[in-house]
Amino acid sequence: MKTNSIYFVHFRMVCFLIALQDIETKCLPTELSVLSKQWSQTITSCTKSCPVNQYIFQQACLKECPQFTTQIDNGFIKYCINPFVNELECPSKFCNPEYSYCLNGNCVSSCPEYTVSHNGSCLMKCPKELPYITAYCDGVCYTGAKFCSKTCPYSHPYIFRSLKLLHCLVECPKYTSIDGRFCKLSCPVDSPLLFNNTCFKKCPDTHPMIVIQTSPFNQIFTCRTECPKDNASFRNVCVFVCPNGTFFDNGLQRQCVDQCGNKRPFITTTPSERNSIYYKQCVSSCPLRKYVLNRNATLECVDSCPSSMFSLYNNSCVLKCPLSYPMQMITTVNRIEITICVKSCPNDMFIHGKVCVYRCPTPLVHYMSKCVSECRKSLPIILKINRTCIAACPVRSVRYNNTCIDECPKHAPFIENGTCSAHCADANSLSVNSSVGKTCINSETCTNETMLMNGTNTCIIDCPRKTHVIIKDVCTNISECLEPHVLQDTKRGYQCQENCSSDLYRNGMMCVSQCPGDKLITDRNCTDTCYGTRPFKYGGTECVSECPDEYFKHQNECLTASSCWAYGLYYTFNKTCYVHCPPNTSRHPKVQICIPFDSSKILSEVIAFLFLAICLFIVFYLMCCFKGFNCTGLKSCNGNPGHRYLNDETGDNESRNVNSIEENRAMEDSNSICDQS
Repeated sequence: MKTNSIYFVHFRMVCFLIALQDIETKCLPTELSVLSKQWSQTITSCTKSCPVNQYIFQQACLKECPQFTTQIDNGFIKYCINPFVNELECPSKFCNPEYSYCLNGNCVSSCPEYTVSHNGSCLMKCPKELPYITAYCDGVCYTGAKFCSKTCPYSHPYIFRSLKLLHCLVECPKYTSIDGRFCKLSCPVDSPLLFNNTCFKKCPDTHPMIVIQTSPFNQIFTCRTECPKDNASFRNVCVFVCPNGTFFDNGLQRQCVDQCGNKRPFITTTPSERNSIYYKQCVSSCPLRKYVLNRNATLECVDSCPSSMFSLYNNSCVLKCPLSYPMQMITTVNRIEITICVKSCPNDMFIHGKVCVYRCPTPLVHYMSKCVSECRKSLPIILKINRTCIAACPVRSVRYNNTCIDECPKHAPFIENGTCSAHCADANSLSVNSSVGKTCINSETCTNETMLMNGTNTCIIDCPRKTHVIIKDVCTNISECLEPHVLQDTKRGYQCQENCSSDLYRNGMMCVSQCPGDKLITDRNCTDTCYGTRPFKYGGTECVSECPDEYFKHQNECLTASSCWAYGLYYTFNKTCYVHCPPNTSRHPKVQICIPFDSSKILSEVIAFLFLAICLFIVFYLMCCFKGFNCTGLKSCNGNPGHRYLNDETGDNESRNVNSIEENRAMEDSNSICDQS
């Protein structure tokens, strides 16, 4: 029921929306209908005037005029007319005094604002024979009541022609000149200036400034006492931008001048104000981060000095630094390189003429704080890397031809007393290789951490790993190291020795920190299989003599119980996996392990079993087959010679009931299988 109710409500809502789309709003005769979209509905609303850029046609606002109609724009309203159909004009006195105007056959109290009244009818335009419109509103307007007439009435004597209409006005509008009863939009060429609705050749002294005024209908020169705020005066004309070659002086007169005065002597340019009077103006001082440049006796504010000929001193661009600041130095300000005047060069720079430089130009050298042609005696050596004069070569450099270089040349590879030479002073001297050359050590043995290269007189620090090994502190060919020796990597190269260090493993002839993934570890040896005293593989890589607890042997490998089951080995015995329990063992009744037979326990169990069987047989015999003992040799058997019954261990038969011979015989007959003699 609930679902059906929801569907019913939804159906009614859809029907309601469809019905809304079919509703058409009816506007009053004096109103215009406007269509607009809201969601999926088209809504009609009523208004007194159409929106901008829409046309009036048959009491409706349209974006475009229908076919076969003409668009009309009288400067105030836009409408569509059919040139083949005349506007409906009602007969005179068609409507009563209360609703005295006729609009499309309807009597209304007043004509709509988009129409004019003529002869009691509301029309879109005045007839040709009545071209003048009188509107009872202020100025040139199109609101309120409007009437068509052949001439202007006395209450509106002035005639003003707008774009397409002739207006009757009480007075001429602003920025027009009065010529009789006509309001004109321009002045003649010989009198172009407008003042008090009159054209003049020259503005009066009380209103000397010429301003271009703009209205919806015209643009005309007028006379004013001063220029507007966004204008400047140039030869008594108010302008938006100062002409080329002139600058805005923002003083009391706010004018464009050919040259800035003493109060504001500097010219600054603001590119963002190119279309205003503030593009180039006179200022009392240059703005921050701008510098003064004297160009042709004009002081300009610039972002940087224009060329290398100028230097910056006291925030001004100068051709020559003053004596108090004689040195020129290039620096960077706002990512722009500029040359400034300084008293002296900084400590990290050198003097080259009158310029501070970070590096002297070639072939000059750096001596003290100056650029000179050659080093002096106090600092005789040149450091090649920066051509600086020094007393001695620094560490990791050598001297060659009075120059400190990074490496000796090939024709002078040996170093003797810090200087490169073709050979050592002692022909038998050993030498040590280094990054700068071969240092002569004048000794028959290598020193420090160096070693002799076999077959040479050279001591080296590193023995080449690919081709050589170290044997007794001599770098020799790798083929000299034979098994069972091993190669252990050291800082100096491969060392040939008998065994690897205790923390390393032997892999072939190499000592390694860990065995490869496909190798096993046996006594710190990397092997393919386990053997000898450690025959069992454990943990994937290690060889052990016995499997640890909770591990079981299977084909020289230690497995967990679950791993044994994966191989189909469901029983374990003596730390070994089996398919079935081995001989002399039996399966545990509760878990899958095998237990061995105990011979002593079995023998004791057999003896106990035989003893129990004998006891049971005796009991059975006594109960079923025993008839008593023969009385021969006894004095009496309870009054019967030759027979008696034993009652108990004491032999006391006094209290025993004596059976008759007949009873005994009857018993003998019933138990004949148990005869006794």
